[in-house]
Amino acid sequence: FLSRHWYELTGQSEAEALGLGWTQATHPDDAHAVAQAFLAANAARTMFQVEYRLRIADGGYRWAIDLGRPWFLESGEYAGMVGVVFDIDDRKRAEQGLE
Repeated sequence: FLSRHWYELTGQSEAEALGLGWTQATHPDDAHAVAQAFLAANAARTMFQVEYRLRIADGGYRWAIDLGRPWFLESGEYAGMVGVVFDIDDRKRAEQGLE
């Protein structure tokens, strides 16, 4: 599951966001890299961190950083990803202004 805040922020429904559906809320130029980082972390059972532009409910984009780690049951069965998404839009725009 994703948080209620995710659904409010992105405008996605639960049905749209589950699985890799949440990657559809990323900027088209970032979506492949985000999905690959997520899948690679699952395969290696390691943490991932990726910055990308997140489409919000009004259709605009905000920069975000996503940190997560796959969660496996004692049996080895994949149980999901535990993670958090931070809004870093102000920081990214300040960095871009300095370039």
